[in-house]
Amino acid sequence: MKWIIPLFLLVSVASYSQTFGTIATFSSFGGPNCLIQGSDGNFYGANTSVFEVTPSGEITTIVGNLKAIASSLLQASDGTLYGVSQESIFKILPGGVVSVLDTSQLIGLPNPGAVLNSIIQGSDGNFYGTATQGGSSANSSTFGFGTVFKMTPDGALTVLHNFSGPDGERPQAGLIQGADGNFYGTTEYGGANTTGTCFSKNADAEGCGTVFKITPSGSLTTLHSFNGNDGKSPSVLIQANDGNLYGIAEGGGQYGEVYRLTPSGLLNTLYAFGPTADDGANPQFLLQATDRNLYGATLKGGNPACPNLSGYGPGCGTIFQLTLAGTLTTLFDFPPGYDLPPGQDTVSAAVTALFQATDGNLYGSVELPGGAVFKLTLAPPTTVYGAALAPGYAGLYQVAIQIPATLANGDYPVVATINGAQSPSTTMITVQQ
Repeated sequence: MKWIIPLFLLVSVASYSQTFGTIATFSSFGGPNCLIQGSDGNFYGANTSVFEVTPSGEITTIVGNLKAIASSLLQASDGTLYGVSQESIFKILPGGVVSVLDTSQLIGLPNPGAVLNSIIQGSDGNFYGTATQGGSSANSSTFGFGTVFKMTPDGALTVLHNFSGPDGERPQAGLIQGADGNFYGTTEYGGANTTGTCFSKNADAEGCGTVFKITPSGSLTTLHSFNGNDGKSPSVLIQANDGNLYGIAEGGGQYGEVYRLTPSGLLNTLYAFGPTADDGANPQFLLQATDRNLYGATLKGGNPACPNLSGYGPGCGTIFQLTLAGTLTTLFDFPPGYDLPPGQDTVSAAVTALFQATDGNLYGSVELPGGAVFKLTLAPPTTVYGAALAPGYAGLYQVAIQIPATLANGDYPVVATINGAQSPSTTMITVQQ
């Protein structure tokens, strides 16, 4: 294909300003443990019940008094809502009837339960997930190192892999499906490194954790074993549009890190939180938005008015933006007592969900007393015109971009639109005015 370069290119510089607001609050103890957007544009969350929240904030209970506390929700391609609790997977039938699916294959005696993580629907229509405990490794001295499993839409369950220790122990997060059709995930413990900071007398918590790839048929490959210096106890994992994996882990910084892992297995720390907690502490969520930047939330850090709890530093938690070049911007500091009643106004917000909705804005939830659903409005990117200069080496063109005087200093991704076609890759520019 031959590109014809016009004199002027339409260039979008992704510069976002933010407006934070609460769209729904919960008066009962415990807000949402999870939140998703449904195909109808409304939001769905769960704790001991399953409920719907409209964009205007109207709350409707779909199912009340669940037998177990739901930790995650998923809407399948046929519109059915599936939920996951610690020891069960359920789906919601018409009329609010709850059907609990059989997960007994995941439980390895004497393990009291499988401790299930979130599930996803694969491109083949089946569901895939992980269990923190259970599996064939369970015996009289351990609850088991966990499993990766597949479940058909009618509930038939197959264990794809039993973790054994060197290949990982105790996955704490669900799976993602990569562009290659394989699934990727992490384990909190296990791996090749079991000495130094990775040593533990507890057989269920030895090793610093892994990142793994598993095929739909169950062939597992360890992509990286953490050694403590490059991080430990990884959890959330995503694949960005550059093909690399990005995740969050403890270590790497005093208060956690965001790391990048290439397809060839090269890991580097993209951003380390600390040495103070001003920029956030203990990252909990990570996503890539349509502007190609990463966004996430931290449990602690930011506003120092909250006390130092559990060694995670002061602060009530933050929402942050992180460019693929590693520049972090705090978008929102949760204030002391965000949506909490008097007497509980020094605890952190405990964000339980963060995602980009179809309107381009970020939405999320907090679960503590007086829990809430919030919205972080992202302004659209700035559009400017750049003049195409004479072609250089190998026919490449240089583009002179006129940056608006109101654009703040920082790193920004730039996407060029040429004759209606978007450029295939993102170029980062640094603005210094």
